[in-house]
Amino acid sequence: MIINLTHYDLDGVTCSIVLHNTIGLNQNYCIGYSKIDEYLDIIDEHCVRNFFDTIYITDLKFEEHQLAKLQEISLKHNSKFIFIDHHQYSFTPSKYKSKNLTILVNEDYSASTLTYLYLRKFKDVTIKDDLNRFLKAVNSYDLWQDDNKDFKIGFVYNELFWDYGKDHFYSKFKESFGIRANDKERYKKILEKKNEAMDKIKKSGKLFSIGSNDMLLIFTDKFMNFVTLDFPDYKTYVIVNSVGRISIRLNKNLKSQEEAHKMFISKIKDIESTKTVGGHTRSFGITLKDNNPSTLVQFTKKMMYIVDEVLVSIGER
Repeated sequence: MIINLTHYDLDGVTCSIVLHNTIGLNQNYCIGYSKIDEYLDIIDEHCVRNFFDTIYITDLKFEEHQLAKLQEISLKHNSKFIFIDHHQYSFTPSKYKSKNLTILVNEDYSASTLTYLYLRKFKDVTIKDDLNRFLKAVNSYDLWQDDNKDFKIGFVYNELFWDYGKDHFYSKFKESFGIRANDKERYKKILEKKNEAMDKIKKSGKLFSIGSNDMLLIFTDKFMNFVTLDFPDYKTYVIVNSVGRISIRLNKNLKSQEEAHKMFISKIKDIESTKTVGGHTRSFGITLKDNNPSTLVQFTKKMMYIVDEVLVSIGER
């Protein structure tokens, strides 16, 4: 029995689609980061009963204690574990590999593309052209390559994923990968709702322009991925939602993006209210320890100073 424990997003569910179309997949579980510990326990219990032959864990950035726990589980059972991810780590994930645990981490590709590359190398599989096109679109979107020709279609897939929900999206696209007429109509309605929401945000005082287009601060729970596209002239974007999660985006024309990203990560980690921070060079996320108005206000104040420091350091001031 082959299962896939994967992230609850477009790239995560695409890992399951790749597995389904190559080696076959019995079950997929799409989860958020808060559920990792719970599902490690579930996997451990099921392996005791010999339910799983191979477990693919994809697009989930584990904390070090979680990867250590996965190593421990792998050494207790005969099941094979394949850990595939593309996020940045402050430690070396490969040190936790074992005879039953393979670890592949590479920031250059989406997790779904990495899954296919692993399967192509070790399982000698190939995929059809239509799935390959779908995979390229997801890869471009997930790495936020908004100057890539595949990005726009990947963006549409992502909005459809969140609108349909993981189960409906997986069922709809797991064997037929093109966007159909009803999907296009659905996307048009998404755009209409987005435009209405953005108009309300502008009028409600939940959008702040700071400096000379240095930073756009916006408070919203919906249509976060449209922010950089609807307001393309800002150097940095701080997008805050109501559950204590913040998304940081960097403009594609920003100088020294890698250096800027490293500085942001280092300085944000020093903020006492920060629980987790991670992601990719131009798009990364932050979770706060406490979700209350005071914490959000203090965090956003500190972010204004951090943005100023980073922009000065990389020569954008």
